[in-house]
Amino acid sequence: MATEILKLGYNGLFMSLDVVLVQDPFKFLYRDSDVEAMSYGWDDRSAYGYDHAVEDKAMGWSAWAHGTRVSWLDPGFMFVQATEESVRMMQRIASRLGHPDDVRNTTSAHCTTRPLAWRLYPGHEDLKGYLDQYGVPTPSAAAGPAYASRLFNEELLPSYGHFHGSGVIYRSMNYLCFANSRTLFTRIRHEPEVRKHQVAVHVNYHPETLERAKSIDEAYSTGNWGAMNKWNTGPGLHEERVHTDCQALKKDGVGMSRAAKLQGSWRTGNCPPQTEKANGLQLKAVLTF
Repeated sequence: MATEILKLGYNGLFMSLDVVLVQDPFKFLYRDSDVEAMSYGWDDRSAYGYDHAVEDKAMGWSAWAHGTRVSWLDPGFMFVQATEESVRMMQRIASRLGHPDDVRNTTSAHCTTRPLAWRLYPGHEDLKGYLDQYGVPTPSAAAGPAYASRLFNEELLPSYGHFHGSGVIYRSMNYLCFANSRTLFTRIRHEPEVRKHQVAVHVNYHPETLERAKSIDEAYSTGNWGAMNKWNTGPGLHEERVHTDCQALKKDGVGMSRAAKLQGSWRTGNCPPQTEKANGLQLKAVLTF
């Protein structure tokens, strides 16, 4: 269905059933990319990526090699524009989801190919054993959402070897405005100035999906922020009073990262809505999957 909507020239907002909408998300979209998606990250580095530097002292003056660590985006909340690249991405994801025997190839350092697969292949124990010797994870087909998320993020990768990317340009949404439940329960709920800016929250880091969603809705719809305090940072109910001091959070290992504290960019920076109207045909439809 998603592919067909895009083919008709309509843009679409796709979201999972465990997303709590706090504000109208269409007011906060930039519309400058093929895909705008929520992030699984919780600080600047995990949400937006970073310069990954590795030192090899044997190389002398060229000892430092730099690479880019990219973010892992959440297809559970994404705005997709009707472009050729996004249609191609959706078609490929749908095709791979529908074919359990799909194998992704890559090229090793010796220019030989070996398959990479991300689910267990019924009746292909020989292939499973081949993958196991390389340490390639093969979860069962029951891990549907996780598998779909992996496929989505693979389509964002650049082309290499035998793998050809979709060529989409993507934007990682602000992780405090479009927050996952880890960010909400470890940081946002403790900071009054930050929790004013949420647009949507995806309850994807905790097993008590419905009950936490109800608490989140109560907090944002009535202003009763204590509704979320009964929940632990991790799974389960909080048996004691929730920490509300940032220093206490830091000691518990769930506070702001050092880089975020130094840069200050963890705050809501790019949350103010875009006021420009989108060009062309725009469909304000929210689809669930």
